[in-house]
Amino acid sequence: AAFNAPSTGYFTFTFNIGNSTFSMVSFDESNSTDYSSITLSGSASAQDVVMTQSTFDSHLWYANGIDLMSGTINFVDNAGGNWGNTNEFNGIATPNGGAIPITERNYNIWFNDLTGEYMIIPTF
Repeated sequence: AAFNAPSTGYFTFTFNIGNSTFSMVSFDESNSTDYSSITLSGSASAQDVVMTQSTFDSHLWYANGIDLMSGTINFVDNAGGNWGNTNEFNGIATPNGGAIPITERNYNIWFNDLTGEYMIIPTF
């Protein structure tokens, strides 16, 4: 069956595979910033990569099929904020949270500016 939200807005969805349960908790985004751009910047790319904003969620950004070198990246918002972490493939980026290590290859990259969550997916 479909997962239906009890109201409009943002929710944190958690699924427990072990016991086949899920939960949806309302997420208060009332004090969040609506960024007009997010870029990938760092030594793993010869130039900044402009991420694409989702058409259905203004806080979700992606860049698909991106060739990166071994090095590091950060997410940079249009206000000059520099988001990072020290985990390579996924984690929660925080302002001034360090540089995300990258191994040379092609990636699909997703970033949520509400939660800071990111996924860096090798395309092999």
